[in-house]
Amino acid sequence: MSVIRASYMTAFIMCLPLLIWLWGSIANADTVVDASVLIRQALSFLFCLQLTVILISAPFFQQSGSIYKYFQANLLLILIPLPFVSIAWLAAAISISAIIKIICIELLIVLIVLFISMLLKHLRSLVKFDILLGIIASIYIWSTRVQWQAWLN
Repeated sequence: MSVIRASYMTAFIMCLPLLIWLWGSIANADTVVDASVLIRQALSFLFCLQLTVILISAPFFQQSGSIYKYFQANLLLILIPLPFVSIAWLAAAISISAIIKIICIELLIVLIVLFISMLLKHLRSLVKFDILLGIIASIYIWSTRVQWQAWLN
């Protein structure tokens, strides 16, 4: 399976349960429901999931050998859920500046992971640190989610 195809599938698999959960939460709510709260919860989960997938999938995407394909695959992971994020912006659940900040941070993390992986490429035959670094970074992202989720307000 190509890296780009795997990125498409991962992004769609990541978004589908989230959209089903959000649609079910809004449909089964009482007559008075604050949809923006539900949308913010879904967005915070989406952004945390995107960052985790970017970090953990880095070793798989690097097997392509091409820096362009690696960056393109991660960019697709960020851009495929963008219609959902734009709907959240249109529903006034999130500001455009918060969306831009989070997308820039995700792109920065992609570039940092790419740089670290290029540095560790020479040590790849000695030690496999990629997956361990991805898991540690994902734990850090999850533990600090309260600080960066404050941007959604």
